Amino acid sequence: TAEDDEDLYEDVDDDLRFKSVNSLLCLVKLVYEYIECAGKLPPIAYDVENKLIELFTTFNSQTCQLVLGAGAMQKVNLKAITAK
Repeated sequence: TAEDDEDLYEDVDDDLRFKSVNSLLCLVKLVYEYIECAGKLPPIAYDVENKLIELFTTFNSQTCQLVLGAGAMQKVNLKAITAK
């Protein structure tokens, strides 16, 4: 339904089609900004790399908890989580 797809974005890359949620788009933007920062300030590139690893670890952990652990169902009163 339109309500279910409210936070989904469809992207087309050549012949590939995929949907992504807003949180993934925010993650991509953050990664871009971190890399841009490391490029402009090489002395802190190592620290930026470590922060990116932390960011990926946290994002993965939270995503797993919400989707695989069904935490999202409790947060927003979903009846089920399905994938197409």
